[in-house]
Amino acid sequence: MSVIISDVVERFISGLARNDASETLTDEIETIRALESNCDTARNDVIATAFSSDVPQPLVYRELAVLLDELANTIEDLTDRITIISSEEPGIVTETSPDHTD
Repeated sequence: MSVIISDVVERFISGLARNDASETLTDEIETIRALESNCDTARNDVIATAFSSDVPQPLVYRELAVLLDELANTIEDLTDRITIISSEEPGIVTETSPDHTD
């Protein structure tokens, strides 16, 4: 996830800096959103397991799961901000157009 966001940020900034920019970040942003969703599931699974088993100090595992999920949420929040800023930049594409079909 960190490699993907690093690439997105680098290409986004590059796109902002050039008048002839043509950056498409759609696939990478969709991947980050999917990974963040996977982190939500993992967080919930860790918490459920910690409290349904004989794990000592389940609150420690819960807190760790929440903190790691917050990292993924922050990365996704960054892509949301990039998407908003890019909506005013003609050379940077961050979302598939509504009329796009595969």
